Amino acid sequence: MPFCSDCKEEKGRDFFTKVQLRKADTVRRCKDCIKQQQKQNEVPRHIAAALDKAAERRQGQNQMKSRRNKAKKAEPDDPQKLAERTRYFQPRQPCPPAPLPTSDISLRNDIKAIKELIRHAVPIVLNRGLPSGVGLDGFCQRKLEARFWEVLNNENALWLTYPFLLGLVGGELGNINKRVNFIAPEPHPILHWLVQFNLLRAQLGYCGNEDMVALALRAGASVHEEVSNKCTALFFSMKYSNVRTVELLLDAGAKVDHKDCYGHTVWKNAAERPNSRLIELLLERCNELIPVREFINTTRDCNDLSVSFAWTLPDTMFAYYSLMLPTNDSEGCPVPVSWKILGPPTIDDIAVSLIRVLQAGARFSPPTNHPSDMRAQNLALVTHIDSPCVRIRNAIPQQYEIIRRLRDVIYGRWIPECIGKEIQEINELKSPVDSTCLICLTEMESDDVPITLYCGHRFCLECIKALGKASLSSHQKQKGTDKRCPTCRRLICGDLLTEEYKEQYRSGRRLHFGTDRHAATEIMKTFERGPHLLTDEQLRHECLARNINADASRSDMIDALTPKKMQGRQPFYTNQNGRLQQTASIDMDSHMRVELSATTNLVAGTDNATFFAAPEGGPVVIPIKLKGIPIFASLSPQSFVSVVPRSIVETFGLQVRDITSSQFCSFDGGTVTVSSVVDELKFYLGDLEICLNNAVVLRNERGMVGSIQLGMDFFETSAWTRCSTKLGGCFVITDGGFSMNEFVREERVCPDELRYYSRDGKICRLPFIHIENLAETGKIPIVSIPGPEEAPTRFGECQWCCRYFPCDGMLREEGETPNGERPSYYCDEDCQARGMTIRNGTGDLG
Repeated sequence: MPFCSDCKEEKGRDFFTKVQLRKADTVRRCKDCIKQQQKQNEVPRHIAAALDKAAERRQGQNQMKSRRNKAKKAEPDDPQKLAERTRYFQPRQPCPPAPLPTSDISLRNDIKAIKELIRHAVPIVLNRGLPSGVGLDGFCQRKLEARFWEVLNNENALWLTYPFLLGLVGGELGNINKRVNFIAPEPHPILHWLVQFNLLRAQLGYCGNEDMVALALRAGASVHEEVSNKCTALFFSMKYSNVRTVELLLDAGAKVDHKDCYGHTVWKNAAERPNSRLIELLLERCNELIPVREFINTTRDCNDLSVSFAWTLPDTMFAYYSLMLPTNDSEGCPVPVSWKILGPPTIDDIAVSLIRVLQAGARFSPPTNHPSDMRAQNLALVTHIDSPCVRIRNAIPQQYEIIRRLRDVIYGRWIPECIGKEIQEINELKSPVDSTCLICLTEMESDDVPITLYCGHRFCLECIKALGKASLSSHQKQKGTDKRCPTCRRLICGDLLTEEYKEQYRSGRRLHFGTDRHAATEIMKTFERGPHLLTDEQLRHECLARNINADASRSDMIDALTPKKMQGRQPFYTNQNGRLQQTASIDMDSHMRVELSATTNLVAGTDNATFFAAPEGGPVVIPIKLKGIPIFASLSPQSFVSVVPRSIVETFGLQVRDITSSQFCSFDGGTVTVSSVVDELKFYLGDLEICLNNAVVLRNERGMVGSIQLGMDFFETSAWTRCSTKLGGCFVITDGGFSMNEFVREERVCPDELRYYSRDGKICRLPFIHIENLAETGKIPIVSIPGPEEAPTRFGECQWCCRYFPCDGMLREEGETPNGERPSYYCDEDCQARGMTIRNGTGDLG
């Protein structure tokens, strides 16, 4: 006998139609079940009568409106009446909105019909199934009726909620994809309005949220419906909903890579009024389809439409948050509409969103010198917000605080609390203790006296001592190698070496102050630099960057890249009122210094004066990653050491050693006092890890640096660097003060960038970002050492961690060498105590 799939019973063939008998058992329905379903969907007579009455009233209202419109068209336009008719199209203020009688149904007249419609809709919604995770879990019929009445009991929002309820019922009563209109220029689908519940709540007191969106999707609302600008519901939800709503739309199949009529994806809307959790959701679920690093917002010069600028997502976010990118047509109103209605986003949301986008690979684009390029103005405004010269017109009260926080975030002076917890977890991570000696490859016991070097690797005391006492082969001496940790290639402690070895290979003439000896490879001499140290791939890369023949022999490429000495004095040009004028005549080789962090050109001395030249576009910054957080760092080729502001040390929890020194001086010859030294400053330059062990913290930072300033110790970590920037009418290529400057006239062969060639064959290429100087005065934040005509600076090497530093702040131990007395130095008492464990044979400190 045939089987009914609804009532789960076997019935005679008379209970089925011929069409149903031809169907499979899983979809066959008997006549009784079909009649019962039709009766359930049938609209009650009293509801149908109420709806007919409302339809008659709507028809009469429409006729009255038609007659009024004809009368208005016949009358001449009165400016006062015209302004009154169009005032509702202006951006609305958050509260309190005036009620707009735009719906065809009234709570006052049709409350009984609405309640009856709710009672009729609830069983249909329950039969369809309630969505989970939107606040409707466990709802019975009574609770759901109360929730619907809470949403519909609002005269101002009835133009949306009533068609929405009819759409949930479906059938002949309504369509969930119907388009309705409020004050928009065109009707929008119901779902488009529902996802903007935060906007409707602020404007109209609407009580719905993601639960109404979930019910609409369950009833068949399409997530692919578009309006005239090709925006879907996902676009509107980015600004005026929450994370759960966006998850519902994504689960329903919304296309995240859909673009509007301007070619923008949902990233632009998500960035306007950011929600950090929403940004993290998009990065987690959509970054492969719409990568943040590929976001481009093209803006054009209003005076010359042929000129356009490509803004990345961080550029666009920066413009929004510094309120330099208007999003409506009102004059003197740069605040986005979403900010005016819902209020400005929290500072934490702004900071976290910007950091997450930068962590995902997006970058600030290098601004141009074009006067209509707002990117340079945004960075300059944020950097110099505290300067008396900076004033913002029509600023909202929170604007200055937002901009100050933006500045602190991009320079690493402040981070939100949630990001700070992530950094704290990184700082608390401890490497697992290895119980196997990597020299003898045996398990270490207490009798073996395990010793942990400053790099963190453990060995048997006798094994590591034997390594320190072993002599170098002739091949190792020729390659300029040094005794290093067998695991990480860092220099081993001086206490493990013989006095003869230290005298020959670890003396001051062999150790350069800024060299990152931790990362040096075995085959490279750490005190040499230049194109001859580059690999073939690095040589070809540099030749292509300079438009030099990359197919030539290695010797020809090295010869072409080696800077040539310029004979005699050369004129120096500066840009004055759009014209290049000669302002000085100097010896480019001996008296010319390029300072990438300088804000102005300065001449030091009178006889044989030294000319410090500043980049034409302003001081230079590059992006780095410190403990996974992208920040800006400045470059100072004339500074002897890298400088870390105290605020960055506190923000990132950097470990410092209390090593003081008064051996440094500033640009004008004043004393610069070092209060401490960062134990190991590790950061990423692109994909390259850099480690500096001589970065200092100054006692008096005023007027010096506002971000991490990378000095000569940074440049010396590489095999070679090329910094090319525009300077006085030409391009100058410098190597951080280690080789002669190179001047070229052709801009096409000198991109404004840093090219970093590591000692292990890797390449990093970063474009320069110039920060225009908006301060009242210029400065050259150099941390140098006195010249040869003054008292020379004495340096010492810590016998434990191999730090090479001015010895006036280090601990000194007297000692003897075969050639006489030579003191030994330690950074502090901790280094001295750990060095004693090697000399006394006591093993690791407890």
